Amino acid sequence: MSYPPNYHKDAASLRQNFASYSKIYTTIFSKLFVKAILIQTISVIVIFQLLNSIGSINHPGTFFKSLLSFKGIVISIIINVPLALLLGLKFQLKNVKQDIKSNLLLQILSILSKDNIIYLTLYILSCLTTILLYMKINDKNFVNSLFVYPEGPFSSPQVNETFFFVVLFGIINGLYYGFRQTLKSLNTIKFPVIERTCFFALKSKLPIIFKNGIAYSFKSTFVTVFLYFIIGDKFYCLVNKLLSLIFKLINRSLGRIDLFQFHLLKYLFIGAALAFILLELNHYIFQVLLTQVKY
Repeated sequence: MSYPPNYHKDAASLRQNFASYSKIYTTIFSKLFVKAILIQTISVIVIFQLLNSIGSINHPGTFFKSLLSFKGIVISIIINVPLALLLGLKFQLKNVKQDIKSNLLLQILSILSKDNIIYLTLYILSCLTTILLYMKINDKNFVNSLFVYPEGPFSSPQVNETFFFVVLFGIINGLYYGFRQTLKSLNTIKFPVIERTCFFALKSKLPIIFKNGIAYSFKSTFVTVFLYFIIGDKFYCLVNKLLSLIFKLINRSLGRIDLFQFHLLKYLFIGAALAFILLELNHYIFQVLLTQVKY
């Protein structure tokens, strides 16, 4: 088969142009990713520090000291690590799906895909890290140790049920948000967010981010506490028995009133709200800065 005289020259030119455009495209999105990471990191630090300082707002000296606390900034950066990994994964798989899965079985099977399992793991890690570190900086007595010694320092230990419940709470929150986001993405046709500027787009999403974070926290806290109040002691005893195969433990759960103290419930609710707000922020930063259409 014969080709026109300029065929090979035109084909080589097309390949060269494609390589140039591909390089430009990659450079632009790499810069956008760095920008997204910086925006997210600064936002996490500001939100976390403000939340921890809000109680002393009537005392300006204490407020600014708490706001600029080095320990709080370090904890904020640690909290940001799983969120940065989540943003990186989304960036690596960057696309906006234009199809939906209406079949419930297909949706359930989609959740079990490799990518969604990684997403789910990062959601759980993010919620768990945020809630544990928030409680650690506010009242470390609740999550100070995995084991306690109710009969004295030289007696057999017991699994710290408060610590166990906080960890379980973080895992449930991560699963709740992960399943919700996955099912929502499978039932919604998404498009890139187009606004006048990225700053304007993110600023306009802040009310939604905070509203969703508080609403998700209220639902998850209420349901988790209610279910644990009913069946938690059985689940705790089961875990205790499994750990007893490795350690010599006392198998005894706390009374429900002793476990669900007001301060614990308050910190759980605020910690969950913080975790969900940061995950929502992560979602909208990706949507505003890094989405592209894939047909």
